[in-house]
Amino acid sequence: MIIINKHLPPLAQILLIYLCSVSGLVAQELEPRSYANAPDGLNFVVAGYQNSQGGLVLDPAIPISDATSRVNVAILGYLRMLNVAGLSSAINHWIVEATANVTFYSENDTLATDKVRKQVPVYSVQGNLTYTFKNKIWLSYGVTYFIGGETKVEGVVSNDLQA
Repeated sequence: MIIINKHLPPLAQILLIYLCSVSGLVAQELEPRSYANAPDGLNFVVAGYQNSQGGLVLDPAIPISDATSRVNVAILGYLRMLNVAGLSSAINHWIVEATANVTFYSENDTLATDKVRKQVPVYSVQGNLTYTFKNKIWLSYGVTYFIGGETKVEGVVSNDLQA
């Protein structure tokens, strides 16, 4: 039996009942509350670079020894705070967040063989709906959708998509 606090708004009660009645959930890190409520029209650009290199630890059953890795990642982002219908992202106790992402990959010509691996971009969209209670505790519901990421080695499609 679900007991609902009579001080919760009706929409929060419905969301709580729905979340408690779902028979199975699949989870993923979705970063709810990633963005703060900021002045409408605020713009900023983010740029970064990361380099990681070193040895790899693999399953001993795999016949690979002395493996190393070198990863270079460039990050470029742009954010603009929007005002939709006279409202910012915070509406009373509700916060609505949405984001889109594209991950690009360069050619990998340093495989163990002389072959070249290519990967198409991975596209994703993410949304979060968050309710903040009067005592500053919050409850969030988020979804993400991914598409793309197909890999090819020497033009042959690899069956290695991760779902």
